[in-house]
Amino acid sequence: MPLSDVEVRILGSLIEKESTTPDNYPLSLNALTAACNQLSNREPVMQLDEDKVKYAVNSLRQQSLVRAIQPSDSRVMKFQHLAGDKWNLERDEQGVLCVLMLRGAQTLGEIKGRTGRLADFASLADVERAVASLVSRQLAVTLPRRPGQKETRYAHLLSGAPAIEADSDQPPPRQSRTTNTEIAKAYLAAIGDGVSFDELSRFFADDVVQREYPNQLVKAGATRTLPELREAAERGKNVVAWQRYEVRNAIEAGDWVALEVTWTASLKVPVGSLPAGGEMKANFGVFIQFRDGRIVKQHNYDCFDPF
Repeated sequence: MPLSDVEVRILGSLIEKESTTPDNYPLSLNALTAACNQLSNREPVMQLDEDKVKYAVNSLRQQSLVRAIQPSDSRVMKFQHLAGDKWNLERDEQGVLCVLMLRGAQTLGEIKGRTGRLADFASLADVERAVASLVSRQLAVTLPRRPGQKETRYAHLLSGAPAIEADSDQPPPRQSRTTNTEIAKAYLAAIGDGVSFDELSRFFADDVVQREYPNQLVKAGATRTLPELREAAERGKNVVAWQRYEVRNAIEAGDWVALEVTWTASLKVPVGSLPAGGEMKANFGVFIQFRDGRIVKQHNYDCFDPF
């Protein structure tokens, strides 16, 4: 039976969060709804309420694609996907299917760039093999190439044959209802999800400048332009295994957004008195200026727990 758009979004979100935030998986209904409604890594962006998500989850449970569990230490029902078992998916195949479910039709290069934490692809040939396996089982399809289109695109078949979309290598235009505060929260969520810097750069204006004021970790502070932000992001991958941003308060005034954020990260290497595998915590004051929906200035005031 073909899945609805909401069911596809739920299943894709569960698959994604299993890999990107394993400490918080399985997901509660509230967390699953938030994952479905993310502004980052979602095309199109949805605005689902919990009742709609709950109805679709029940449908997926009847199709043996989602299981509900209640951990012994929790009173909250949580949900996990069964896609791998249902369709006999290898990890790389599941990763490809996940990004197709969450982001729509994509080229091999786009799939490789967006599956960094979902699969381990050394080359486009590896991606192509995984896609071919999905196509052979009628879980995905090769879309016809249109005039002027350079690369072949692929789509999932979980909802039946996909509608042919206009080709574009650019991110979809933001809807006017999306506020700068929502964009700022999506930006922090994208960092926490570990997206590639190419994906993250969609949030930045080309002339962005980030100022990090002196703190316990960066004692002299730092000023970074776009290339330097890329370098910092690459260095960060060698230090933290995962990181999470919890926005506690947000105020928007004109083209500025002020955020009070609690940050938690798991370390890959020792930092100060903290061992590898330990957690580093901080409270951030983040001030972001936008221009045409993109970040042009960012000021960070970071207060770390002693380490």
